[in-house]
This record gives sequence, C-alpha cells and structure tokens, in this order.
Amino acid sequence: MTNQNKTSQFMVTTIIFFAIFFIVYFLFLKKDEETFFTPDDYDVVFIDDGTIYFSDFKGDITMKAAKGISAAWDPAGVGIYFIDNYAKLRYYDIEEEKPRDVITNITEFEISPNGDAVAVVQSLDEDRVLVIDPEGSVIADLGPGTHPRWSGDGTTLAFLTGGDVTIATRPSDDPAGWRVRFSLSGSVSDMDISPDGGTILMVETVEMESSLSKVGLMGSGFTEKTLIKTGTLDAPPPAGAPVGFSDPRFFSLENTALFVYNDASAGRVFMIDTDDDEITGISQEPGPIFGLTIAPDDETFAYFLINTTAQPSFTEITDEGEIPMILGPDTLN
Repeated sequence: MTNQNKTSQFMVTTIIFFAIFFIVYFLFLKKDEETFFTPDDYDVVFIDDGTIYFSDFKGDITMKAAKGISAAWDPAGVGIYFIDNYAKLRYYDIEEEKPRDVITNITEFEISPNGDAVAVVQSLDEDRVLVIDPEGSVIADLGPGTHPRWSGDGTTLAFLTGGDVTIATRPSDDPAGWRVRFSLSGSVSDMDISPDGGTILMVETVEMESSLSKVGLMGSGFTEKTLIKTGTLDAPPPAGAPVGFSDPRFFSLENTALFVYNDASAGRVFMIDTDDDEITGISQEPGPIFGLTIAPDDETFAYFLINTTAQPSFTEITDEGEIPMILGPDTLN
C-alpha cells in the first residue's frame, strides 16, 4: 500500500470517527444535559411588552410562549388561554409548546371553574357574552354584555350589560341549558360573584364618587343592595390610571374577597368578609394598583403596580421585602 493510499484511508477513518462521535453526542449525551420543563415548573404567566411568558415565582425559569394582550391558566394548570394581538382567543399547551385557535374577535374571557366552558366577550357589531366549549364551539349566546364572572360551581354566570348586572344560569346536569334570569340596574364598572353563587360584590363610580356594594342572589332575583363603603376623590388621578374602588375578587372557597382602592396618593389592597362586611387592610403602594388576581389555591395573589415611572410592574410583597411576581399569604393579617 502506497503512502498516498495510507493517507487517504486515515482521512476517511478520521472523518467516519468524528461523524459517529457527533451523532452519538447530540442524540444521547447532549440530550441528557438538556433541561426539560413541565407545567409543574411554572407558577406564573405574565405579559411583558406584548409577549406572554411562563415563569416560576423567583424568575429563575422563564419561557417565552406567544404574542398576546391577555392570558390565564386553565384549571388543570397545563396550559393557558390567551388573546393574541389580532383579538383571537387561543390555547397554548405547555408540553406541546404550541398554540391552537379557539375563537375570533374576542376582547375578554373567563374560564369556568372546572374548565368545561369559557365565557367570552365577542366584539362584532356589539359586545356579546358567549359561552363556548374548549374547542371554540358556541354553547350559548347570552346577549349584550361584558365582564363575565363564574360562580364556584359553574352553574351561574354574572356579567355587565352597560352598568347593569345580569345573571344567567344553567342546570348542573345540562351544560347547554343556559337562560338569562334577571338583572340589577346600576352604574357598575366591575364585580365578582361569590363561590356559592349567593353574593355579588360590585364597584360603582359616578363622577368623583366611588362605592363598594354587595347584593344577594335568590332563586327569583336580587336581595336589597347593601352599600359597604364610599370614597370621594380629592383630586383626579394621573391620566389613564385606575381610580376609586376596583378589582373585587372572591377567593375560590369562601365568601371572602379582595378589592383595590386607588386615589391620588396611593393604591391599597383590602380584604372583606362579605358575611359581616369586616374589612382588613392588606398592603399599600405609592402608585395605582390594577389587575388584581388570586391563585386557584387561595394561598397567593398578584397585582400590577403603576410606579413612579408610570410603567406597570408585577410585584410580590412578603415579610422579607419586595420580590418580583406575587403577593404572599404572610401579609394577610
């Protein structure tokens, strides 16, 4: 064998060796070094500059999901529903890492407690409240409205028609048997329904006066409205900032709720027991608070803060100080 043939054979052998090495490395060794995350690794979904992210509470694990303007976990915690930049409601499965289309022309949505349906506000010629299944098929058209809110058992849906509170119900054994029952006239800007479906906590704002009220639900209609608190604003807030009472949100297992009160000096979160109307202060911020939300396990809650730079931020407050993401239960005293 000539020296030239030996050199050629060596080069071919070397190339084959490195080819086999890289194939084995990337198929087996490199795969073992990669970190794969499951839905259990993520605690928070948030939006930053039009991009939706999944994250743990500390921000150590973050995954970019999609472009959108509004997002919420499904009850199973394995994915999110979100509204994209084209007003399309979509569902993102964390394990599959891809979204699918659900329904178009959506401005708001609220997922039922067990995830079998989604209440959406579809904006075409007017805003209408629809109940759809997880695939996007329309179960019921409940008429004009916004701000849909589910009861804990998923059989009652409250929503706003103008400033009026409208109630729709369905039998527990008939998911498609929706019918609009009755409404309460008012100037309501936001509200929530208690887990047992028996109380509506609502906010009304007229000019420079804001009020927090509650009303009971009976089989044939509402009980008499009870005024809990009023607030008169001393000065108008910065342009576009939340003002007065807002964000009434019930915990998932009891008739206790959180709400926000913003004025020109500060933003505050309060807790109220709607059985006896006892109110407890939770936290105070130097700027307006908005987007209050409570975790399904009732152990944590979060909100956005408009700080001194007028930019929203997601904030956690605990006894140890301020940490990004969530407000801990240690402050509920």
